[in-house]
Amino acid sequence: MRYLIALLVSTAKALTIAAGQGQRIYSLSLSNQATHASTLAGLGIGSAAKDEIANALAAGMEVTVHQSEINAFGFTGAGYVIIDPDTGAGAYKIEGGANGAIFTTWLAFVAAGLAIAAAFTGGLVLAPTVALIFLALNIAALVFEIYTATNDQQLMNAHAFATLGAVASLVALSILLLGGPVGAALVLLIASVWVAVFRFGNH
Repeated sequence: MRYLIALLVSTAKALTIAAGQGQRIYSLSLSNQATHASTLAGLGIGSAAKDEIANALAAGMEVTVHQSEINAFGFTGAGYVIIDPDTGAGAYKIEGGANGAIFTTWLAFVAAGLAIAAAFTGGLVLAPTVALIFLALNIAALVFEIYTATNDQQLMNAHAFATLGAVASLVALSILLLGGPVGAALVLLIASVWVAVFRFGNH
């Protein structure tokens, strides 16, 4: 899960979100070496990240970092860039991990996936196939929105809609497995794909 967070919440996105929140973005190099200690002391990020930045600066590297941790929906942490001024090589770092919100979304995805598997096992074909396609669309929409989001509210909406779409698929398949009305299940399946299409259409 942490690898997934690091993939979706990139260093560049963390810096962009921090700037959007009004945080100060620091560019530390040999030219402002006298301010390094005070700047590092004032950063609201984890001690491990501070230590890595301090070591990089001591080795002559250039560092770009934001003022304090971001608490975007699904992620709490910081992003920073370490650049070797001689070669231009860079290390793009993420410090932090998931908060409870993102686990809710991915738990809904897992539950929907299990319902799809149960539907196939129960002899259904069309409904779980459609639900599987819709679930894939929902996940694709979530990834797309995380990559394009620039503030907390957009990330919050991304996870909320993704959870809604997954739950709609889950309930629809549960209705079919329990012998409930096909019409109600169909409405929910349509709702789940509408959520994904609506989100793509608003970017």
